[in-house]
Amino acid sequence: MLNKAGMVCAALVLLASAGWAQDDSRLNLAVNLGEAFSKQSSGDGVVLSPTNNVAVFGTARLRVGKKSSIELTIGKLSNSQKYDSPPFTYSIPTSITEVTGAYVFSPFAIKKFEPFLLAGAGELRFYPSYYAYVSNVLVPLNSQNQTRPTFLYGVGVDYRAYWKFAVRLQYRGLFYQAPDFRVSGLTTSAKGHLAEPSVGLVFKF
Repeated sequence: MLNKAGMVCAALVLLASAGWAQDDSRLNLAVNLGEAFSKQSSGDGVVLSPTNNVAVFGTARLRVGKKSSIELTIGKLSNSQKYDSPPFTYSIPTSITEVTGAYVFSPFAIKKFEPFLLAGAGELRFYPSYYAYVSNVLVPLNSQNQTRPTFLYGVGVDYRAYWKFAVRLQYRGLFYQAPDFRVSGLTTSAKGHLAEPSVGLVFKF
Protein backbone atom coordinates (compact mmCIF):
# COMPACT_ATOMS: atom_id res chain seq x y z
CA MET A 1 0.00 0.00 0.00
CA LEU A 2 2.88 2.37 0.85
CA ASN A 3 4.45 1.67 -2.53
CA LYS A 4 1.20 2.60 -4.26
CA ALA A 5 0.91 5.76 -2.18
CA GLY A 6 4.47 6.65 -3.18
CA MET A 7 3.62 6.18 -6.85
CA VAL A 8 0.64 8.49 -6.47
CA CYS A 9 2.86 11.11 -4.79
CA ALA A 10 5.36 10.85 -7.67
CA ALA A 11 2.51 11.36 -10.13
CA LEU A 12 1.48 14.46 -8.17
CA VAL A 13 4.99 15.89 -8.49
CA LEU A 14 5.16 15.22 -12.22
CA LEU A 15 1.76 16.75 -12.86
CA ALA A 16 2.69 19.67 -10.66
CA SER A 17 5.74 20.36 -12.82
CA ALA A 18 3.50 20.53 -15.86
CA GLY A 19 1.09 22.78 -13.99
CA TRP A 20 3.77 25.26 -12.89
CA ALA A 21 4.64 25.84 -16.50
CA GLN A 22 1.14 27.14 -17.29
CA ASP A 23 -0.31 28.50 -14.04
CA ASP A 24 0.46 29.51 -10.47
CA SER A 25 0.03 26.20 -8.70
CA ARG A 26 -1.20 26.08 -5.14
CA LEU A 27 -1.00 23.32 -2.58
CA ASN A 28 -3.54 22.87 0.15
CA LEU A 29 -3.73 20.35 2.96
CA ALA A 30 -6.98 19.35 4.63
CA VAL A 31 -8.14 17.20 7.52
CA ASN A 32 -11.74 15.98 7.29
CA LEU A 33 -14.08 14.39 9.79
CA GLY A 34 -17.31 12.76 8.69
CA GLU A 35 -19.67 9.84 8.87
CA ALA A 36 -19.18 6.71 6.78
CA PHE A 37 -22.37 5.08 5.55
CA SER A 38 -22.16 1.66 3.87
CA LYS A 39 -25.04 0.35 1.82
CA GLN A 40 -26.40 -3.14 2.21
CA SER A 41 -25.38 -5.61 -0.51
CA SER A 42 -26.46 -9.17 -1.20
CA GLY A 43 -25.79 -12.11 -3.47
CA ASP A 44 -25.33 -15.86 -3.46
CA GLY A 45 -27.79 -16.12 -0.57
CA VAL A 46 -25.71 -13.84 1.68
CA VAL A 47 -26.72 -10.37 2.93
CA LEU A 48 -23.97 -7.96 4.03
CA SER A 49 -24.99 -4.99 6.21
CA PRO A 50 -21.94 -2.98 7.36
CA THR A 51 -22.42 -0.64 10.32
CA ASN A 52 -21.90 3.13 10.10
CA ASN A 53 -19.11 4.92 11.90
CA VAL A 54 -16.86 7.99 11.94
CA ALA A 55 -14.32 8.47 9.15
CA VAL A 56 -11.17 10.60 9.36
CA PHE A 57 -9.04 11.40 6.33
CA GLY A 58 -6.36 13.79 5.18
CA THR A 59 -6.04 15.27 1.71
CA ALA A 60 -3.22 16.95 -0.21
CA ARG A 61 -4.57 18.89 -3.21
CA LEU A 62 -2.38 20.53 -5.83
CA ARG A 63 -3.73 23.01 -8.37
CA VAL A 64 -2.29 22.37 -11.83
CA GLY A 65 -4.45 24.76 -13.83
CA LYS A 66 -6.95 27.55 -13.40
CA LYS A 67 -9.80 25.05 -12.84
CA SER A 68 -7.94 21.78 -12.37
CA SER A 69 -6.33 20.11 -9.38
CA ILE A 70 -5.13 16.67 -8.39
CA GLU A 71 -5.36 15.23 -4.92
CA LEU A 72 -4.18 12.34 -2.77
CA THR A 73 -6.36 11.17 0.13
CA ILE A 74 -5.53 8.77 2.95
CA GLY A 75 -8.34 7.90 5.34
CA LYS A 76 -9.27 5.61 8.20
CA LEU A 77 -12.49 4.22 9.61
CA SER A 78 -13.72 1.22 11.57
CA ASN A 79 -17.01 -0.66 11.43
CA SER A 80 -18.50 -4.11 11.74
CA GLN A 81 -19.14 -6.16 8.62
CA LYS A 82 -22.36 -8.04 9.39
CA TYR A 83 -23.26 -11.07 7.27
CA ASP A 84 -26.51 -12.99 7.27
CA SER A 85 -25.50 -16.35 5.85
CA PRO A 86 -28.07 -18.96 6.94
CA PRO A 87 -27.96 -20.75 9.26
CA PHE A 88 -25.34 -18.38 10.80
CA THR A 89 -24.87 -14.66 11.30
CA TYR A 90 -21.43 -13.06 11.44
CA SER A 91 -20.28 -9.73 12.88
CA ILE A 92 -16.64 -8.99 12.08
CA PRO A 93 -15.03 -5.83 13.56
CA THR A 94 -13.03 -4.29 10.73
CA SER A 95 -10.57 -1.46 10.27
CA ILE A 96 -10.54 0.13 6.81
CA THR A 97 -7.80 2.22 5.23
CA GLU A 98 -8.53 4.30 2.13
CA VAL A 99 -5.88 5.48 -0.35
CA THR A 100 -7.23 7.33 -3.38
CA GLY A 101 -6.11 9.77 -6.03
CA ALA A 102 -8.50 12.05 -7.90
CA TYR A 103 -8.88 14.79 -10.48
CA VAL A 104 -10.67 17.86 -9.08
CA PHE A 105 -12.55 20.33 -11.29
CA SER A 106 -13.39 23.77 -9.86
CA PRO A 107 -15.68 25.44 -12.42
CA PHE A 108 -15.85 28.88 -10.78
CA ALA A 109 -15.37 30.86 -7.59
CA ILE A 110 -17.87 33.34 -6.14
CA LYS A 111 -16.53 35.63 -3.43
CA LYS A 112 -15.38 33.23 -0.69
CA PHE A 113 -16.99 30.11 -2.16
CA GLU A 114 -15.30 27.67 -4.55
CA PRO A 115 -17.35 24.56 -5.48
CA PHE A 116 -15.68 21.50 -6.97
CA LEU A 117 -16.32 18.09 -8.51
CA LEU A 118 -13.93 15.14 -8.24
CA ALA A 119 -13.43 11.67 -9.68
CA GLY A 120 -10.68 9.14 -9.22
CA ALA A 121 -9.66 5.69 -8.08
CA GLY A 122 -7.64 3.90 -5.46
CA GLU A 123 -8.01 1.09 -2.97
CA LEU A 124 -9.76 0.14 0.24
CA ARG A 125 -7.79 -2.09 2.57
CA PHE A 126 -9.90 -4.17 4.97
CA TYR A 127 -8.32 -5.44 8.21
CA PRO A 128 -10.70 -7.82 10.03
CA SER A 129 -10.34 -8.63 13.71
CA TYR A 130 -9.08 -12.08 14.67
CA TYR A 131 -12.19 -12.57 16.80
CA ALA A 132 -15.72 -12.26 15.46
CA TYR A 133 -19.26 -12.94 16.62
CA VAL A 134 -20.77 -15.97 14.93
CA SER A 135 -24.45 -16.25 15.84
CA ASN A 136 -23.70 -13.96 18.83
CA VAL A 137 -20.86 -16.16 20.12
CA LEU A 138 -17.36 -14.65 20.17
CA VAL A 139 -14.97 -17.04 18.46
CA PRO A 140 -11.64 -16.89 16.58
CA LEU A 141 -12.27 -16.68 12.84
CA ASN A 142 -9.77 -17.43 10.11
CA SER A 143 -10.46 -14.15 8.29
CA GLN A 144 -7.80 -12.51 6.14
CA ASN A 145 -6.96 -8.96 5.10
CA GLN A 146 -8.31 -7.92 1.73
CA THR A 147 -7.63 -5.06 -0.67
CA ARG A 148 -10.41 -3.88 -2.98
CA PRO A 149 -9.95 -1.46 -5.90
CA THR A 150 -12.35 1.46 -5.62
CA PHE A 151 -13.83 4.10 -7.89
CA LEU A 152 -14.29 7.51 -6.30
CA TYR A 153 -16.63 10.40 -7.09
CA GLY A 154 -17.56 13.47 -5.12
CA VAL A 155 -18.76 17.05 -4.87
CA GLY A 156 -18.06 19.82 -2.40
CA VAL A 157 -17.28 23.46 -1.71
CA ASP A 158 -14.46 25.37 -0.03
CA TYR A 159 -15.33 28.48 1.98
CA ARG A 160 -12.41 30.82 2.61
CA ALA A 161 -12.79 31.65 6.28
CA TYR A 162 -9.66 33.50 7.41
CA TRP A 163 -6.25 34.26 5.93
CA LYS A 164 -5.10 30.97 4.37
CA PHE A 165 -7.67 28.82 6.14
CA ALA A 166 -10.85 27.48 4.57
CA VAL A 167 -13.69 25.21 5.58
CA ARG A 168 -14.45 22.30 3.24
CA LEU A 169 -17.86 20.66 2.99
CA GLN A 170 -17.92 17.64 0.73
CA TYR A 171 -19.53 14.35 -0.16
CA ARG A 172 -17.42 11.43 -1.35
CA GLY A 173 -18.73 8.12 -2.66
CA LEU A 174 -16.72 4.95 -3.25
CA PHE A 175 -17.73 1.85 -5.21
CA TYR A 176 -15.93 -1.44 -4.50
CA GLN A 177 -16.44 -5.19 -4.39
CA ALA A 178 -17.81 -6.28 -1.02
CA PRO A 179 -15.19 -8.13 1.08
CA ASP A 180 -15.57 -11.73 2.21
CA PHE A 181 -12.23 -12.06 4.07
CA ARG A 182 -11.78 -15.44 2.35
CA VAL A 183 -14.21 -17.01 4.83
CA SER A 184 -16.39 -19.77 3.40
CA GLY A 185 -20.03 -18.73 3.11
CA LEU A 186 -19.47 -14.95 3.20
CA THR A 187 -19.07 -14.22 -0.53
CA THR A 188 -21.77 -11.98 -2.02
CA SER A 189 -20.07 -11.18 -5.38
CA ALA A 190 -21.83 -7.82 -5.02
CA LYS A 191 -20.74 -4.20 -5.27
CA GLY A 192 -20.53 -2.18 -2.09
CA HIS A 193 -20.86 1.58 -1.73
CA LEU A 194 -19.34 3.79 0.95
CA ALA A 195 -20.74 7.33 1.38
CA GLU A 196 -18.62 9.90 3.23
CA PRO A 197 -20.23 13.28 3.94
CA SER A 198 -17.70 15.36 5.87
CA VAL A 199 -16.49 18.74 7.05
CA GLY A 200 -12.84 19.71 7.08
CA LEU A 201 -10.29 22.40 7.79
CA VAL A 202 -8.07 23.45 4.88
CA PHE A 203 -4.74 25.28 4.95
CA LYS A 204 -3.66 26.81 1.65
CA PHE A 205 -0.02 27.47 0.82
